[in-house]
Amino acid sequence: MSEYSFIEYLEKLEEDRGAMAALRRGLGKASGDPEMYRYVVPFLDRYRSNDWIYFTIAALYGYHHDPTIEDGRNLGASMGALERNDSLQWRFSWLLDSQSDELPSRLKSVVSLLKSKNIPIDYRRLLRDLLAWEHPDRYVQLNWARSFYQTESKNEKE
Repeated sequence: MSEYSFIEYLEKLEEDRGAMAALRRGLGKASGDPEMYRYVVPFLDRYRSNDWIYFTIAALYGYHHDPTIEDGRNLGASMGALERNDSLQWRFSWLLDSQSDELPSRLKSVVSLLKSKNIPIDYRRLLRDLLAWEHPDRYVQLNWARSFYQTESKNEKE
């Protein structure tokens, strides 16, 4: 199954409050929560070592999926829309410096902030970016930085 079919599947679950609650229980847990296995495990490849990405995306989706977008915006652009301050700058650097085992909890923190400001996330893009997170060129992190620093922040609009 493709990565996109995973997101399409999550979108179909949006009206199922029980499913969304089960997905949220996996927030910050790289190996998910047993209650979310029925929704995520069918999408895992037997030989992949990136199961944590699917559990992380599902948990984040269960937590913050309204509104969602599909405009190709990466997480750096979403964070760039927030009001800039030292705390946000530090949090963004902290996220970019994350190893894959740190990302589930750090993404939980960032997505919580985006949810509080009702800033949408393109989950297809996020899934694709996380699948390439450990690329030696670190092009995902660089693209997020470009988007973050080139996006007009909330306080620059005012």
